[in-house]
Amino acid sequence: MVSQYLDDTDVLKGIGGWLIVMILGFLCGVAAVAHMVLGWSELGSQSIYLTVSVYLALVLGAIFSILFVAALGGKSRLTQSFAIAVGNYFICFAIIDLLFFEGLTLLGIGRFLGIGLFSVIWMLYFSLSERVSNTFIKTYSRSMRSFLTNIALWIFGMLAVIHIALVIMVKGVWQTILTLILPVVSEIYWFVKMWMDDGFLNPFTGILIVYVFAVALPFFMTILYAPERD
Repeated sequence: MVSQYLDDTDVLKGIGGWLIVMILGFLCGVAAVAHMVLGWSELGSQSIYLTVSVYLALVLGAIFSILFVAALGGKSRLTQSFAIAVGNYFICFAIIDLLFFEGLTLLGIGRFLGIGLFSVIWMLYFSLSERVSNTFIKTYSRSMRSFLTNIALWIFGMLAVIHIALVIMVKGVWQTILTLILPVVSEIYWFVKMWMDDGFLNPFTGILIVYVFAVALPFFMTILYAPERD
């Protein structure tokens, strides 16, 4: 009886310890990203494709941050999954800042390294923490299960949107037709050609970069770390 009581007291559980540090870090991270985004004054002067992609990334980042806070407050089993997604979005915004806005300046590199390091620590903590595993144990609704299923479809759906954007970018009747009917081949061709003609950071590669870090990776990681409902 005494032994069982001692074992129970040794279990890491509840909001405390390093989890509090991580939550405070999350608040600081959100503030840092918000300050960084407010400095993107050139966003409106970028290509319409990149501008829309960045705005989409910001909206998705905000949505998953809200989902994380809601799961955290409800001690849901999805807290870990949404935390991993939030870490991905922190890295995503740091990459966007480094490539398209601040550039390879001391500030840009410092932001990238600082946010990136925190994000890696954040994701490792929520992946490996015993306290997280013991605290966030409440099951989630069937509607949330449907949401997790749908984001898998959105990964492929956004690829279709990117292909349509590429078709619009291409000039010439035959080039447009071939691009439309040969999705994978045409995307590889135009990726290489636009890179050679316009440099790496052209509108098409910009869309692909934002897609990978704002859609594919966070959505995939959310599904990967999402526990079974029952």
